[in-house]
Amino acid sequence: MGGDTYGDAADMVRQAANGKEAGIGPKDVIAAIEALDDSTSASASGGDVGGSSNRGRCVLRGDVEGTHELVFSSALAGVPLLEGYMPTREVMSFSFGTGGLMQLEVETLPFLPSIQIVGEDCTFNDHTATISYRIRGKSETSTWRVVYADGEVLAAVSSVTGLNIARRVRTTPDGA
Repeated sequence: MGGDTYGDAADMVRQAANGKEAGIGPKDVIAAIEALDDSTSASASGGDVGGSSNRGRCVLRGDVEGTHELVFSSALAGVPLLEGYMPTREVMSFSFGTGGLMQLEVETLPFLPSIQIVGEDCTFNDHTATISYRIRGKSETSTWRVVYADGEVLAAVSSVTGLNIARRVRTTPDGA
C-alpha cells in the first residue's frame, strides 16, 4: 500500500467485496482489513494516522444496519481454492433497537434447504462501532467490530470468524 494507507486499504476492501474474481489474494485482503483496524484504533484513541483521507472513519449505524452478503472470511483464508472467499451464499441482516436481531441465511447446495441462524439482543454500539448479539440457544455473546463501512461494503473483526468483508444486498420494493 502506498502513502495513503487508510485510503489504499479501503479501496482494496471495496474491490475484494466483488468476490474472488477481483483477483485479490487472501494475504492482501487480510492486510487491508488489519490496516483499517489499525487506523480506526489509532483514530479512536486520538492518534495521528495520516492525512485528510482519514476522514469518514466514524462508522455510522445506517451504514451497518440492513442486509449484507458475506464475501470474505479470514477463517477460510488457508483453504485451497477458496482463499478466504465464501463458497456458499451467506446473507445476514442486522436489525438494532428493541428486539434487535441478527439473521443469517446460509445457502449450501441447491437441493438442500437453507440454514437459518438467529442472533438475539442485537445491538450496535455507536462509540465502538461494535455489533453484539447472542445466537439463539447459546449464552455467549458474539461481536463484530466494524472497522470500515461506506453504506455498500463493510469490513469487521468478528469474535468468532476473524476478519470479514460483506457487501450490502439491495432489495426492490416488492422484496425481490
